[in-house]
Amino acid sequence: MTSIQSTKAIPLLLLKSNVRVVIKKVGISKLNEIRADVQEGHLSKEEVMQELQSKLSQEEITALKVIAYKEMSKGNGTE
Repeated sequence: MTSIQSTKAIPLLLLKSNVRVVIKKVGISKLNEIRADVQEGHLSKEEVMQELQSKLSQEEITALKVIAYKEMSKGNGTE
């Protein structure tokens, strides 16, 4: 693996690790419920954040926000 490949692999490993933490602490059925409620317009962004904040530590939430920001930046071509 080249240094460029290993640099790109680190965020992917962090993402997978954070996903595991969220699934473990929130639960896959609760995440599915949240997803459905958001898609149907029954939950706001603030309500989702409140739900996650009740289950995750501040550090975990910050890590997820960083990953989300990076993913949004990729989508906008700003990376």
